[in-house]
Amino acid sequence: MGTTIIGPRADDVPYEYAPPIIEVASIEGDDSGDWWINDFEVDEDLELVSMGLYASSSQVSQCSIRYRYGQVKQPSDGDFVTLSARSLEGSWIRVSLPDPNGGDPIVQFIGRLDSESRNMFGDQDYAAGIQEFQVTGGLKILQKITVRQAYFDNGNLGTSLVGWLPSINKKDRRGLMVGNRSKDRGGTSYNYGGTDLWTHYDYLEYLIANFVQGIDGSGLPAWPQWTIGGQADILKNIKTTIDLGESATAAQILGKLIPVRYGLDYMVTPTDTGFEITVFALSKDNIDFSVDGETQTMTGNPNTVEVQRVGQHDLIDVKLAVSYEKKYDKIEIVGKRIVVCGTLYGEYYGVASLVPKWSNDLESQYKSAGGDDPDATRKNSDKFRNVYQYLGAPENWDLDGKAWCIEFDDNGKVVQGTNFQNSIRETLSWVPMKEGFDYSVDPPIDNTETDMPPDMKHPLAWIYDEQPVGNYDNPRLVKCDAVGIHVSRPYNDWGVFLSASFNHKLALNHWNNDEIYSSEYPEYDYTMVIATIAIESDQRIRLVKNVPYEAMAYDGSVMRVFDNEAECWVMLDQTVVDIDENGEQVKWTGGLRELRNDIDRLTLLMAGLIGRYTYERGRASLTFKGILPRADLLGSIMTTITQGGEVIDINAPITSIEWSGTSGGKSNSPQLVMKTGYA
Repeated sequence: MGTTIIGPRADDVPYEYAPPIIEVASIEGDDSGDWWINDFEVDEDLELVSMGLYASSSQVSQCSIRYRYGQVKQPSDGDFVTLSARSLEGSWIRVSLPDPNGGDPIVQFIGRLDSESRNMFGDQDYAAGIQEFQVTGGLKILQKITVRQAYFDNGNLGTSLVGWLPSINKKDRRGLMVGNRSKDRGGTSYNYGGTDLWTHYDYLEYLIANFVQGIDGSGLPAWPQWTIGGQADILKNIKTTIDLGESATAAQILGKLIPVRYGLDYMVTPTDTGFEITVFALSKDNIDFSVDGETQTMTGNPNTVEVQRVGQHDLIDVKLAVSYEKKYDKIEIVGKRIVVCGTLYGEYYGVASLVPKWSNDLESQYKSAGGDDPDATRKNSDKFRNVYQYLGAPENWDLDGKAWCIEFDDNGKVVQGTNFQNSIRETLSWVPMKEGFDYSVDPPIDNTETDMPPDMKHPLAWIYDEQPVGNYDNPRLVKCDAVGIHVSRPYNDWGVFLSASFNHKLALNHWNNDEIYSSEYPEYDYTMVIATIAIESDQRIRLVKNVPYEAMAYDGSVMRVFDNEAECWVMLDQTVVDIDENGEQVKWTGGLRELRNDIDRLTLLMAGLIGRYTYERGRASLTFKGILPRADLLGSIMTTITQGGEVIDINAPITSIEWSGTSGGKSNSPQLVMKTGYA
């Protein structure tokens, strides 16, 4: 639509009043249970009392119409006629307003009758009164549609409707986002039943096609038909996980697909065939935000309105309130803590980042265990559980010279940081490497031979085998799992827990068979363990925008927004990812490596926030004489109001247009009130 200028006209004459045009489409049915909607027909006996249209996902457009019955004389009638009360139950109402430029009437509202009230003033001889009908717009329909099922694509077996509602995308057991969308479209939309990620646009199509759009007896879309429009293409760049609960209304789902926090909203607008879900941006400007050379753009609203106050006979009142409360000096978006993957080494390798986590006294008690069967005493006593098996980072560990201390700088770039703590520790139950992939190269090589999505690897550990069975002269590293040593994580430390069939299987070089009784003999040395684990950094993925000086709030304020789905996984240089056929370490040697970085996701969110929180915004209320057809301006950005040499910035969307006094009368002159508001 571009820019609309509301200003003085060349003819300098107020618009001539013409009444609204009200059309009714009734619903009919037959004894077989079939029903249908008739065509819209003009009904001159109905009067428009008031009408309100709203560019908001939270407020339903509505209108009130009046019908007089009894002895009635309409302006078009030559004499009084007798009219009976009417039932409009289930009917659709369409309201159009005359084009002031002489064109065809312009549709402003379509809705369905919602309720009726009646003022009766007849007597015993005849019935008379006034009926008022309340009609609600298309958003009301979306609020009444409850979704509690889902369509799944089962490949060659077709599509099935299941009786539960999955999330949009999902979190696996590690809390990571994975897709659950079908690979191919099933008709007019994708379905559930795959591993592809839903975009918000994909799911909007799915919602409309399967739960909003009705189908008639011939298999074609029934009235009203639903379409997607406005700036909906922005949704194609948004992929998130959305929990829908046990059920949700279509309007609630739309509110999650078109989030205001991204600087977007939607409204339901009438079309020739039904309704359009119209997506619009809440800022007029394209907002660009660059990170490390990559630019994300939140497209601005292309539809703007400029108001020129002077010389307008129809604009009778203007009220303004400019707000600075939504301005900040800094905007910061933070996500989850950064996942850092690296390798710890036992004392044998001279690094000693993986040390014993049991006391010398406990080890002595283990060795001197008595009873009829000392080995049974050792195995069955919980106090000996850690001996030779629990290995972790030293208490005063400096994170390998702060190599594990990863953070984001203010420019959104991953860097080695300086701030960390050493007391609260936890090793993750997974490492950010997929099973079957070779991570010694970038990108990793997929060596899987299955269509099933690979799982993430668990903590990895290798141990030096000084005398391999059948190959005593060729000591080498072996995978702990391959030699009967289960690898798990300590919950309150950084390291690994090795579960052997007997603890001192790991006590080679620390066990004297001549002095200690046991029927089991050590095979491996716990100081020769190498472990690759993942931990959470003390810093989070984050993005910071310092607001330009001219747009600051000048109060030191900081807006912090949390996005708990944004993640960053990094692999440290020299991380051991495997061993080769000779038992030698296979490492990643290409420097600090980003395995996952959702900074693009934060960038898109930041672009929306910049548009909403770096401008002063005005609440404007403009009152016009007459009933001008202005519904097309809903959702547009009113940029400025000008009078004389004064230009006042508004920069807010037009959120409501309300008509009143449309039924005429000397004390009830028709007028239009246009308002802007904040998201």
